[in-house]
Amino acid sequence: MHSLNFSPNGRFLVSGSGDTTGLVWDLSGHHANARKIGSPTTADMEARSIDIAGDDAAKAWRAIWDLVLAPQPAATFLGEPLRPVPAADADKIAGWIKDLDAEDFATRRAAAHELEKLAELAEPTLHKALEGMPTAEVRRQATRLLEMLRGLSGERLRQVRAIEVLEYIATPEARQLMQQLMDGTPEARLTREAKAALDRLTQSAKR
Repeated sequence: MHSLNFSPNGRFLVSGSGDTTGLVWDLSGHHANARKIGSPTTADMEARSIDIAGDDAAKAWRAIWDLVLAPQPAATFLGEPLRPVPAADADKIAGWIKDLDAEDFATRRAAAHELEKLAELAEPTLHKALEGMPTAEVRRQATRLLEMLRGLSGERLRQVRAIEVLEYIATPEARQLMQQLMDGTPEARLTREAKAALDRLTQSAKR
């Protein structure tokens, strides 16, 4: 085997050998023994939605492909909670960062919770706060929040994997949903993931 190359969507791997043969490998694991989930119930969809938000990568991978094999109900189910991310209120973010140093513990906790929900939308302001002369508590909390943003978990992970499912499905409904998500604020992870997925689909169609 002399060369390997992944398809743009990561679903296939092409291998080239010295005897001039090439093989295409289906990495989804569903090609030879496609196991459709038939007419999935709401419970089926909810179970797989939980799996794609989990830390068990193998279970999430199986759930992703189960959803891909039920394109119409999967696109409808996954699309219901996905909405374009609105722009964040800069004054509110600044206020919550200030509240990280409040004397009242409940106020500090509430401010941290609001900033966690904003995720990457709060990132520029958090960096700016660290560049100044923050108190020890603001520095500690801002650093913790920025470290959290380096990874994906919970709802943010579910959203990224939901975009992955929609990209594989690539039906008009799935494309329309991703197009709508692109209307969100450009800094949001969901907006960027939807745009990248549509760009890959567009490039694949040109080949």
